[in-house]
Amino acid sequence: MMNLILKNLELKIISVIMALFFWFIVVTSDYKEASYDVPIVLENLNKGLIAVYDTNLVRVTVKGPDYILKNIKFSDLKVRVNADLLKYGKNRYIISNQDVSTPKGVEIVNLDPRVIVITIDKLVEKQLKVVPVFIGSPKLGYKVKNIKVYPNTVKVKGAENSIKDMKTIETLPIDLNNKFRDLTYNIAIRKVPGLMEVEPAYIDVVVKFMEDIVTKKINLPVSIINKTDYNADLLDNEVSVEIKGRKDLLEDDRISEIIKVYVDLSDIKSQGRFLLPVKYDVPEKVTVLRIKPSKVRVEVKK
Repeated sequence: MMNLILKNLELKIISVIMALFFWFIVVTSDYKEASYDVPIVLENLNKGLIAVYDTNLVRVTVKGPDYILKNIKFSDLKVRVNADLLKYGKNRYIISNQDVSTPKGVEIVNLDPRVIVITIDKLVEKQLKVVPVFIGSPKLGYKVKNIKVYPNTVKVKGAENSIKDMKTIETLPIDLNNKFRDLTYNIAIRKVPGLMEVEPAYIDVVVKFMEDIVTKKINLPVSIINKTDYNADLLDNEVSVEIKGRKDLLEDDRISEIIKVYVDLSDIKSQGRFLLPVKYDVPEKVTVLRIKPSKVRVEVKK
């Protein structure tokens, strides 16, 4: 009996010491403030209804011992709203400190915003066409040939007033910057306010590219090749050239470097004025459509 009394006494003493220890930690700890973005949790919402918020997060500023704040997890904080207090349609709800769940030993300093708008609406389903969204441009000299979407429609669930007028839904942006080889993207559907669920959540977008062929006109100087012992002067020293090729090859600052137009004097053996055909050298994938004039005058003399 005495041993049992002593054992109980020992447990009580240990409990008191532990309580004093934790009290000492709390009292001597630094009190600090910290802010967290806390999700809104709506409870007791009737089946077949959905809530649409003007904001999904509330910035909760709390004060407490430093050791508690350092160990707060995302799941430790919640803003709980009782759907029984809301009516069908738009509700202006004032968040109170009692709506916020926090760990023990932590005091709420501020809530931002204090007032939120919650709209209670009917939950409906709808089939929508998928529209892929692109950013950036393909590599210079290439363009998009065609785009295919698999599947091209998705089933969505959401608030009736939010999606009733929707006929299409967009993907997240697909980056085409500097691309030129055929690609398949597995991309998510962009969430919109009032949308609760998308099925499937990811779709495949197949993008095929092709060369971007353009036609240009440019004036180019005519040169002389294969001169004999005679002197030769061009009386027409410039021609207009119409060319066709890949866009990157026909940039203005490159054309004069890759296309050469000239007259060949290798067959000229005497003095005089001659009307000679304009010849040209061009790289692969570039076609000369027209040269005007097609012949130029050359004066040959000693």
